[in-house]
Amino acid sequence: MPNAADPYNPLIVCLKGLTMREARLNQVESWIIKMLQQVPDALLDNIIIFGSAAIALNGYYLQEPPKDLDLFVSPEVFAALQTLGFATFAKSDIVGMTLVKDEVEAFTDFNGIAYQQVKANSHILRQPKPVRYADIADIKAWKQIRNQPKDRLHLQEIEALANQSVKASSLISS
Repeated sequence: MPNAADPYNPLIVCLKGLTMREARLNQVESWIIKMLQQVPDALLDNIIIFGSAAIALNGYYLQEPPKDLDLFVSPEVFAALQTLGFATFAKSDIVGMTLVKDEVEAFTDFNGIAYQQVKANSHILRQPKPVRYADIADIKAWKQIRNQPKDRLHLQEIEALANQSVKASSLISS
């Protein structure tokens, strides 16, 4: 018997009048909202959701759902988060100093990607409080620079999903 609590159960999705894409987006957004409760509202304007969560917010659902919430933050927000119980980890060759609290990770820089550029290109998730998320082009650029096995896999998945989307939209417009 299908699990009625499963948000991806096709019967539940259909009864709610949602597409599978809308059901997945709702689940990711709910998780993000929960994770952002650790961040004061006053800091949200200088935070950009990055990584797997931002990939999902851009409409690309990877095989592996986000496990943590990566935040690209200004130096001022980074300093403020340090006072809120976020643990500090040393700088690596991949990212700058990192703050971690539960499933939230905050970074001041992603080597090769400028904070101001990502902020200028970002989109806004409006519910319940406005918060920015990175554009897929900036995430892809970062993953190409980083070039780790997980990044290459994500880039392949994004490309495959983009190709499926193009095929689907060409069927609709015919």
